[in-house]
Amino acid sequence: MSRTLLITTRPVAQAVIARCVAESLPEHGWALRPGAETEYGRDWALNLHLDPCGEPVQGLIQAMLGRRWLVALDFTAD
Repeated sequence: MSRTLLITTRPVAQAVIARCVAESLPEHGWALRPGAETEYGRDWALNLHLDPCGEPVQGLIQAMLGRRWLVALDFTAD
């Protein structure tokens, strides 16, 4: 199963976002693509090859919330 999660973050470098994702998700369970800059920050397309409601993804969302990076999530991107 593959699912794309659209994420909007405050302005954060791609390497920093990728490191956060890599620390939270299994190595081959995701792919990250940067999107457009918006008035709110930066859009990202996170292609997940695992359950989007599973514990690793929940951990990623909690990590981004804890760092105050997260602006918006869209689970309906596919």
